[in-house]
Amino acid sequence: MLTKPTTDPRRLIVFTDLDGTLLDHDSYSWAPATPALAKLRRLAVPVILTSSKTGAEIARLHAELELDAPYIVENGAGIIFPEQEQSPAAAAQNFSRTYPELLAFLHQLRHKHNFKFRGFGDFSVAEVAAETGLPLEKAALARERRFSEPLRWDDTPAALAAFTEILEANDLKLLRGGRFYHVLDHRAGKGNALHRLLDHYRRNTPGADWYSVALGDGPNDEDMLDAADLAVVIPSASSIGPKPHNPNVLHAGQRGPQGWNSAILQILDSYETKE
Repeated sequence: MLTKPTTDPRRLIVFTDLDGTLLDHDSYSWAPATPALAKLRRLAVPVILTSSKTGAEIARLHAELELDAPYIVENGAGIIFPEQEQSPAAAAQNFSRTYPELLAFLHQLRHKHNFKFRGFGDFSVAEVAAETGLPLEKAALARERRFSEPLRWDDTPAALAAFTEILEANDLKLLRGGRFYHVLDHRAGKGNALHRLLDHYRRNTPGADWYSVALGDGPNDEDMLDAADLAVVIPSASSIGPKPHNPNVLHAGQRGPQGWNSAILQILDSYETKE
């Protein structure tokens, strides 16, 4: 169901997942979303890239899309402000572990319990490229992690349940993405990051009535979809898609950037019809 927001279109704010949502699951192209992106740019609508990708990966895409809004990295484990992206202060959330500490903990668990998994810290750049379909240059950027670790789980469901329980007992959590499981701090998440950025925009635009739209295609997008005023579910390329509890949900008719484009244009048309 799509309900028309009661705000001015210039107060719309869009939070979007990348892989399988704004980006094609196989080619990583965003080209089919060009018409909607152009219209959002004309209306000065902030587009917040929100992904499991690293800051190094998103920075390049952010520049390609000619965006100036902040972006959310590593499944909500950090927020990068473009003007601060070379600064350690760019991450807007504190964490209990550094990335090397997180890797050491995961490797200890694997050794102690004989869990069968491999993460990006285990993979070479070539292996990351093979696992993701990324070219080598972009695979190298995907390994520049600061807050979280993607895992390929090669063990049983029972072992996964035990692994998840141990993580939770140590203030960590496991998210399932489109290709990998992701281990990150229990305070992190796309939904929490969405709220933090909405607070940022409200502080900087007193009196503005921001209406948030979130688009995603995976289970790791659910908290973001639930946190937004309107959730847009993009059909997943895998068998497992998000199941948001948000009462305002729009289901896109196509996968990836084609569905993204159609959904955003439909939402913008609802504003123009109201106006």
